[in-house]
Amino acid sequence: MPRAKARPTPDNLRWELRQRLILMEAKLIWADALTTQDLRGVFGISRSQATKDIGLYQELAPRNLQYDLRQRCYKATPQFRPVFLHGTSREFLAALRMLGDKGDIPIVSLASQTTAVAVIDVPEREFDVTTLQRINRAIREHKRVQVAYQSMRNPQPRDLILSPHALVHTGFRWHVRAHSDAHGGFIDVLLSRMRGTPEVLDVPGVAQAEDSEWTHVVPVRIGAGVVSRLDALGRAHGATRFQVVLALWSLLLCRHAGQEEVVVGSPYHGRDAAGTESLVGYFVNMLALRVEGLAIRGIPLERNALIRLAVA
Repeated sequence: MPRAKARPTPDNLRWELRQRLILMEAKLIWADALTTQDLRGVFGISRSQATKDIGLYQELAPRNLQYDLRQRCYKATPQFRPVFLHGTSREFLAALRMLGDKGDIPIVSLASQTTAVAVIDVPEREFDVTTLQRINRAIREHKRVQVAYQSMRNPQPRDLILSPHALVHTGFRWHVRAHSDAHGGFIDVLLSRMRGTPEVLDVPGVAQAEDSEWTHVVPVRIGAGVVSRLDALGRAHGATRFQVVLALWSLLLCRHAGQEEVVVGSPYHGRDAAGTESLVGYFVNMLALRVEGLAIRGIPLERNALIRLAVA
């Protein structure tokens, strides 16, 4: 007798089929909407194949999506629980890159997506995908969200009403930029410190335009005389002009934020790998640079930062 065909599970799918279902799940999380055109546009498959893929996903996760007749698309249900995306930054950012144009995704990524040197990967911080989905929904719909938040100052979780407007991924952690009703202003919070599942409220959020520290751009022009003094300072400590400017800028940020270290994003050409010299394309990525501003015993803060950068 012929063997019965094995019932499909998330673990026994073909690689290319699994990639399409991962894309579907990421689209449901970020846009709360899915159409057959989403799959056709990325993978170049037929409409009938896209419909079959959506049907398979419904079979694997029957409570995750439903068809909206009015908007003519599939929507994530309130009971949505991811099947393929389990909460690591690497898998999630890879899924987002498959979406192509990320103009409608409120993410600032400070992590380089290409590696020019051999590194030892640090353990990834996991996060609750459902929490991220709710925060993203609040951003997309311009709504307030209620979260139970556990901070270093308040180890016992307390309820905060937030108006989030941006997600920031630093390469290690997910941050949320949001207005806090309790704080009376805009603050940065960590996704990993949210406890339970956030509740999106049917209350309009505070507009991003009111976050002047986030939206206001301050041009900085350095005159020739200052440049000469910066170069002299760099020569005295064996540092390049870039290292001097980075150190002083980081120290300013440390003092403004009251922190001992900051992460500064810097463009990186990304063409160190062999064979990239002759390739045409855009390889530039944002590289996250961590700078410590804590003074070493008896050494002034400015010299300490320069020493650290000069020997890095």
